[in-house]
Formats: sequence, structure tokens, C-alpha cells
Amino acid sequence: MKKHKFNIFPEAKKDDFERLKSDIASNGFDKSQPITTYEGEILDGWNRLKACEELTIAPVFAKFSGSASDAIAFVMRTNKRRNLNSGQWATIAAEADELMSVIAEAVEKDRREKISKNNGQKQKETTRQKIDESSPKVNSDRTDSKTAETFNTNRTYVNNAVKMKEEAPEVFEKVKAGTMTMQDGMKAVRAIPKDPWSESERKRQGQAEKGITVVANAHADKNLIAWAEANGKSMRVDRGTKFGNPFILNDDGTRDHVCDCYEHNYLPNKPSIHGSIEAMKGMVLICHCHPLRCHADSLAAMANGLTETPRAADPKTEAKQLRKLADKLDPPTKFVKPDLADVSAYFAELKAVDPDSFFDFYESKGWMVGKTSMKDWRASARKWVRENNQNGKGNGNGSTHRGTGKRRPTVEEVFG
Repeated sequence: MKKHKFNIFPEAKKDDFERLKSDIASNGFDKSQPITTYEGEILDGWNRLKACEELTIAPVFAKFSGSASDAIAFVMRTNKRRNLNSGQWATIAAEADELMSVIAEAVEKDRREKISKNNGQKQKETTRQKIDESSPKVNSDRTDSKTAETFNTNRTYVNNAVKMKEEAPEVFEKVKAGTMTMQDGMKAVRAIPKDPWSESERKRQGQAEKGITVVANAHADKNLIAWAEANGKSMRVDRGTKFGNPFILNDDGTRDHVCDCYEHNYLPNKPSIHGSIEAMKGMVLICHCHPLRCHADSLAAMANGLTETPRAADPKTEAKQLRKLADKLDPPTKFVKPDLADVSAYFAELKAVDPDSFFDFYESKGWMVGKTSMKDWRASARKWVRENNQNGKGNGNGSTHRGTGKRRPTVEEVFG
């Protein structure tokens, strides 16, 4: 007896078949699970039939009665116990041309029956012929949905499996065997180059062959990347790896700004990246920006010896650089020397006396505080008054020597 065309599932692997045969030899054939035939061929139970033939044990048969659609549903139902993922089911659907044809016919039949029911009467043969000639043969959306339901998967996976079978048979076989997921399989299909090599790709390929590190765009440079992967020269450096740029375009600034931040602020503090620079030599670094500026350009420049490995700045040096940057962004206000009238008016606000002494003292020093130019004379005035008040002499008839607590003699006391 032959295997029916609807029995699309692969034969059991050798180890599984031997276990099945051993179980039948020890326990006999399970009559509750007969071998099912349809149209004179094996619809379900092919592996059990082979095991019985090798063991010379007579199996139990059961004849399936029903339509082709019913037979397909039966095959799917009895094989759903298999440990297959959704991607594998989709590849089985993609290979089941006969089943797909039957499903399409069943969908079309269902559509016509609904039309007939809505009209409230059966279609006449002549009308039915007109429908056959004028209506589309198959509603592809409904067919895809019915196929997905039958094969225990979804429309998208079935369509992807059909595309994969045509464009990448080797990837299709991996998904079918369960060694690759459908998601990874479609990534592999999308990575297959469809356009001819660009001049830029060829140029960078030549550079990589000479040991020069280059940058590639994951979406636009598929030929170069496929060549690099085949020759062990590809290295991803996007955010899915430790080399990715943590600074986000637009959110953190312009393209130049986020690339500058990566090169000057991030890389100097990432010794884990420094240790990988040697391995990047002669590689194709894969990201998503080329030919626009990319953080990968900094990595390539380091690998090619065009720039030194950046070092983290000394804390004191870094603080000094930050102060200079702050001064550039917010330059300090230029000091304007007060006159005696300004000082007198401010001392009046502070309810303090002897503004002349304050004015004369700093006028004689060129309005310097130690070796630094004064920045805010009002702040110095407040400090002057506060220190004199603490010495208990600041608001008396005479002033005190600043910071000593000793009374400053008046002009009359000195000269009489």
C-alpha cells in the first residue's frame, strides 16, 4: 500500500522508529489506534505499518469516509500531537501543494454556499456556471486563513514559508528541521542580496581584503556583509552589542554631537571596548548609519591606527576642562568698579557705617581679593560689615581694622 498524498508528514527518524518497533514487539499492536486508509492508500499510521511489516505482525486497519477536506482535517488533527513549532508547521503547509488546492476549493465552495443561502434559494446550474466564469476562482485571504488554521500556524508564517522555499531553500530546510526559528529564517532571507554590488561596496571589500577596517550599513550593504560573513570578516557594532552608542540621535543631540560624545566621553571610559580594537582590524563593522557619520567610524579609525586609544582624563584635568567649558557656555559677568557714592548707598541699605574705609581699602588694592580680581564688590561689602559686627566695633563711631578686632583710629585722633 502506498502513502496517500495528504499524508505529508516526514517519516520517523531512525531512533524514534526503532523505539516504536520495540514497543509494538513488546506490547503488540494497539488496536485503539488503527492504520487509517483513504482512497486505497495510507492516510495515517505509515510508520506503524512499516514497523508491523518488519515484525511480521498484522496491524488493524480502518477506512476513512468523508470528503477531501475532511481527510485533510483528520490528518492534521492526528498529527498535532507531534512536537512541532509554528514555523515547522508553516513549512509543511508550504510543501503541501495538493492540500492547498483542496483547501482553496473548500473555501470557494463555502463562499458559494453562503451566497446561495443569503439569496434564499439554491443557485441554478446556469447561474453557477456564470459565477464560475465571472467570479474569482479563489479568495486568497480566506484561503490563507483557512490554511493557517488547518496547519496549526498563522497566515504570516505560511506566506513567509512559501517565500522562503523559493528564495532560500537551505534556510527553509533549517526551519523545517526545527534548527532555526521562523523569525531567524526571515532575517536570513532579508539579508540575501538582491541588488548588484555597488561601487562603494566593492571599494570597501578591497580595503577589507588588504586588512583595513571598514563600516557597512546593515540595510544597504547586503552584498558586502554577505561576503564578510562568508569570510569571517563581519562584526556587528550596533546597540545590540557592547560597542553600541548609548547617546540617542535627536533625543541627545545632533548626529555630530552624539558621535562626538561617543568618541570623546564614552570610549575613554570603556576599557572593555579598548580590548576588542585589535580584533576589529580588517573587519567589516556593521551598523545602520553609513554613509552618514556613525560611531562605528571612531572604532574603525582606532582599529586602523588613525587615532590613539582614548584615555580617561585625570579628575583634576577633567574638572579644569569642565570649568573652561562652563565659562564658554555661561561667561562670567565682567567686574565693574564702584564709585564712593555706590558704596555709600549700599552701606546705607545694610545700615552700616564708614563706607569710606571699605572703598579706600579696596581702591588701594586695585579691587583685588588676594591675587584674584574681585567679582562682586557687594558680596565683599557684606563680608566686610559682617566681620566688623562680629568684632563688636562695626557700627560704632569708628571702624575696625578688617579681621583684627582692633579699632581703626579716626583722622582727628591721628592728626589732632
